Amino acid sequence: MSQLFISYLNLITTQKIKWNDVFAVLLHPLMQPETGLFELQIYYRGAGKIYFDKTDEYLLQFPEIKEKIEKIIFSDSETDIFSTIFSFLKKFARSENRELTIVTEKLLSLVKNLQNYYSLLEIEPQKTTLKKDLLFILQKAEIHPKKHEFGIEIMGFLDTLDLQPEKLFLLGLNEGSFPISKPTNPFLNPLPNYSWFISMQLLLRWNALGNKVKYFAAERDVDGTSLQISTLLENFHKSEENLSDLEYQSLRNFLKKYYGKKILNFPYHKQIIRHNALLDESISEFSGKTEKIESNKLFFSSSSFDKLLQCPMKYWFAEILKIKQIDYDEDKENRRILGNILHKSLEKFGKAGGFRKLREDFSSACLLLEEKLRESFDEYKINPDENLLLKNLYKIYRNNLHKENSANLLVRLLKWNLEKFSDFKDAFFEQKFGMKNETADNWDFPEIGDDKIKLLFRGIIDKIFIFPENQIIATDYKTGKFDFKEIIEKTNSQFVIYLLALQKHFSNFKIKIAVEQIKSLRKAENGLSTFLEIREDTLFVPSGKTFIEIPLSELKEHFLNVAEKIIAGNFGVASKELRRKVCEYCEYKSICRKDSQF
Repeated sequence: MSQLFISYLNLITTQKIKWNDVFAVLLHPLMQPETGLFELQIYYRGAGKIYFDKTDEYLLQFPEIKEKIEKIIFSDSETDIFSTIFSFLKKFARSENRELTIVTEKLLSLVKNLQNYYSLLEIEPQKTTLKKDLLFILQKAEIHPKKHEFGIEIMGFLDTLDLQPEKLFLLGLNEGSFPISKPTNPFLNPLPNYSWFISMQLLLRWNALGNKVKYFAAERDVDGTSLQISTLLENFHKSEENLSDLEYQSLRNFLKKYYGKKILNFPYHKQIIRHNALLDESISEFSGKTEKIESNKLFFSSSSFDKLLQCPMKYWFAEILKIKQIDYDEDKENRRILGNILHKSLEKFGKAGGFRKLREDFSSACLLLEEKLRESFDEYKINPDENLLLKNLYKIYRNNLHKENSANLLVRLLKWNLEKFSDFKDAFFEQKFGMKNETADNWDFPEIGDDKIKLLFRGIIDKIFIFPENQIIATDYKTGKFDFKEIIEKTNSQFVIYLLALQKHFSNFKIKIAVEQIKSLRKAENGLSTFLEIREDTLFVPSGKTFIEIPLSELKEHFLNVAEKIIAGNFGVASKELRRKVCEYCEYKSICRKDSQF
């Protein structure tokens, strides 16, 4: 309840309401969230929309939820913020759950006390100060345990000093736990013999209670490690009473009994079926299996296919189960929005003739790009001056753009475009291909395959320049890291897919692809890369000062082999995918089976 109340305070006191604040309240279990709310959360997280907008078209599809949100956020009848808070808390004050009622009554009491304090001092409650004061009070508040008619009260050793119990069971009287550890404070000198003195006081108190007290000391830890009884209990006599016939054994030691042996009980249990299959060597250590896919056609974006190339299990989590992280990663979200804004700004700039204008007037081109950047900020409802973090994130793209300052990454991008691509005769920006629901300016699916399986790809190429003598150069903007080595290792399909799309649309053209990196001002993290190109169905991939030649047929064959696993329902973690780079930054490593030890 306390966490719900804090989330509610954040919601009603913020100047600009975020969807995260809304969902923190409405999706709390005490609010009994309905199914539509989860759909809303999935949509807004996927769409990258951060701020609440009651006129949003998608929200209007859920009128009941919209009304519920507005009742919580906007109070029509009660303008006093204290009345609004009281109204919210009173919903939980008469709950069947006694613990919830106790906590709610305590919160109501704290808010009432603060209201009286404000009234006495004639302070007009402001949202920011009210939130600060309430959070400060909550940190100091305590709810003392009340005596119940049933149950066992659990407490620490020190809490028993002045206790008058009917029965007292003392657990964990082992070395390391008792005598109790010495309190440590780096700013105070330790008390001499504190742990022994206080522990002897406790022991004398317990002895005085006589038969009301039972002493327990474990012989083994949960992992089977042998434990030592406390030194202070050396003169006690161990009870001969046999509490259990159970063998002292850890869970791991218990499971070791079945190592290398089949388990014939529970033949329909999934884990046991897998265990027996591993012993038969009918599956590999890291393989998994799901239902087969009936269709022999598979549709992929380059990003989803990259997940499949890197690790089929990662693809299963992300694209089939669509598992998303519960914790909101603000930095990751800000970087994603940054990429979207820069792509949108350069698309607008290109379609407005900005790259042609570079030839005539570089200053005018910089002013045009600055204008398109502002438009993109407005479109995404981002204020880059809202706080220092956002200001710092965007400064290398905003500061002195109109002054042609070379410390601005977009100015650098325009300069290398003027130097390398000024003689283009035609251009395409954010060119879509393979998009099912798009009709205008959408190219056909590039595809590879045979009678068994067909792979159809979709994507968006950031920029395509057409030059005289049937030459094409396509580029991709990168605000993150990229290494052509990923193509050589066959874990990146993006540029191969782009080449297939360009080949299908422009036959008999010489095609090259490059990366325009605008990550930071560091030398290795901005600039135009060496060109990746295709000649007579052979891919020439930059590697240092040379090129690695890879037959296009070899890459296609590899893509098909990996995709055949999907048709068969295999989503395993193969040993090939266990390379450090792929696993180290994987968002699913905490739930991946590759580290399991059964």
